[in-house]
Amino acid sequence: MRHQGKHSQAELNRVDNLRLVYQGNVRFWEKHYAPEEVVAMMRFQLLLCAVLPASASMPGLQSEALHARASVCRDWIAKNRRPLHWPTALRIVARQFSLLWRWRRSGVFPLDDY
Repeated sequence: MRHQGKHSQAELNRVDNLRLVYQGNVRFWEKHYAPEEVVAMMRFQLLLCAVLPASASMPGLQSEALHARASVCRDWIAKNRRPLHWPTALRIVARQFSLLWRWRRSGVFPLDDY
C-alpha cells in the first residue's frame, strides 16, 4: 500500500484538516505525558488561542490554525473533566514564556514545544 498525500482528507476544509492534526497532537500528549500535564497543556493552549488573535502582527499566526486548535482543546476539556494541577500548569507557563522569548529572537513560533 502506498500513501498518496492526504487523499482521504482532500474533501475537508482547512479548519477540519487542522483539527485532525491537533487531535493527533493530543493523542501523542495523552500517550507520552502524565494526565495532569495533558490537562495543563490543553488549558494553556486554549488560553493561548484566546490571547494570540490580539497579536495579529506576529509572524506565523494563522486564524484558521488558532480556531482549529481552540476547538480541539474545548472539546477535550469538555470530555475530560479533570482538575488543573497548579504546579504543573505553572511549570508549563514558565517553559512557554522561555520559548516565546526564543521565538522573539529567532522568528520561529514554538507553540507545541513542551
